[in-house]
Amino acid sequence: MNLRETAKHQDCTFNIPNCCNYNRETTVLCHLPDDSGTGKMGGKTSDSISAAFGCSDCHDVIDRRSDKELSDADREFYMRRAMLRTWRTWIDMGVIKIEKKSR
Repeated sequence: MNLRETAKHQDCTFNIPNCCNYNRETTVLCHLPDDSGTGKMGGKTSDSISAAFGCSDCHDVIDRRSDKELSDADREFYMRRAMLRTWRTWIDMGVIKIEKKSR
């Protein structure tokens, strides 16, 4: 399954106050920086590990393409919260399956 396709028409999972446009038509799968060192401009992180559903406005703020600025701590908070919300949506959609192993 193409995880980027799952972002279409989803709610933004960042929901950054005074930023989010709440427009599902603008939602895409946003790649987030991680410790692999590939989350820099021109590099891509894994779709399934460091990614979240984001509206165009929140995406611009997270990628620092906006005049709206977040502190490093706030940016980290919104990225990780959005990532977890996206994982929960994928679990609900059946895209991610968690299996319990019996002992």
